[in-house]
Amino acid sequence: MAEARWVAVIGALFITGYDELAVLQNFNGRAVEQNIGETARHGAELAVDAALAGGFSARLAYTFIGAVVGQAYSTCVGTPCLAAMVAAGSRLPAVPENALYAGVSWAYAPLGFSTTLEAQGRARIYADDRNTTSAQGYWEFNWRGGFGRRLNAGDSASLGGLITSPIGPM
Repeated sequence: MAEARWVAVIGALFITGYDELAVLQNFNGRAVEQNIGETARHGAELAVDAALAGGFSARLAYTFIGAVVGQAYSTCVGTPCLAAMVAAGSRLPAVPENALYAGVSWAYAPLGFSTTLEAQGRARIYADDRNTTSAQGYWEFNWRGGFGRRLNAGDSASLGGLITSPIGPM
């Protein structure tokens, strides 16, 4: 019987951004964007992976991220536009402060079968720049299983993010 192997990884991030896009006004599904001053993201992640006996493995990961506005700016509230300030220190919308993942997997190599039971939790996220509206945190529980390996059917690269430039095509 093989011995269990444990691996722990810790990471930290410290990012300062400038001239990011934020919504200035939103009306009838049409948004007008503006560049805002400084933003900051700081955080850490701790992950522990275990390769266990009998084809089992496990993963536990916790992420903390503080994503905030570093410099106050003005935005519109309502239609017609009513100016409102977004205070420095406001949390960036759609970024949960805490996230937790736990999963246990089992694989049977001779048949190429694997299955995973996992739980994921996310903290509350704000829906607007002024942090007046939020969606509460949640837990999600998943089970997946199947035969074979994951394939990229098109054998193509995928796009994980898009950066636009006001200058035009590069």
